[in-house]
Amino acid sequence: MLTLLNLNVAGYIDPSVMTYAIQAIAGVIIAVGAFLGIYLRKAKKKLNKNSEVIMSNNTDNNMQEIKPDIFDKIMHLPGLRVFEPLYKKYKEVLLYLFFGVLTTVVSIGSYAFFNVTLGINELIANVISWVLAVLFAFFTNRIWVFAAPTKTVEEFMKQLVSFAGGRVLTLVIEEIILLVFITMLHFNSMLIKFIAQVVVIILNYVISKLLVFRKDKNKK
Repeated sequence: MLTLLNLNVAGYIDPSVMTYAIQAIAGVIIAVGAFLGIYLRKAKKKLNKNSEVIMSNNTDNNMQEIKPDIFDKIMHLPGLRVFEPLYKKYKEVLLYLFFGVLTTVVSIGSYAFFNVTLGINELIANVISWVLAVLFAFFTNRIWVFAAPTKTVEEFMKQLVSFAGGRVLTLVIEEIILLVFITMLHFNSMLIKFIAQVVVIILNYVISKLLVFRKDKNKK
């Protein structure tokens, strides 16, 4: 009987082994790429320190000439103008939360489509939804939240790899949550997915704020 139980357990876990192996390899590649990207970027900043000082002076002089984005224009509307001071003070956090909600919608919506509608395995569906959500979050954070444009394809790719690398850890955590509570304990798939997303959003904010989009102290 013990032998039969072991066989059942082995047969039960085996389908997830390949998924985790692929994710582990991808995670290592992305993490190494992120580390190299950050290291090279810091080294380049040291070499260009003098030019950055000159550019920062020009930036300070032209700071008031920066065109407002679409959210600045919306908050300047008569009905919303009363909230404009609060918006300007906490713009980065508010936009991060706003796009965080939209990212959650993209993640859960795509997960529901692939898992519930198409019947794809929850772990595979979660990886697909993760990729779509990360791409959405990257472009919205890059353009509106942290306003971090790049001038070259190389800089863009380094930024993308660094951003994705910061999401690998939360992907693994989310996959473990889904594996334990859905695959093993058979809880409701969408409920666990939603709870996992809350955990992921909090962790992603901490990682993005402290590591990926950390402000350079030499810049104002």
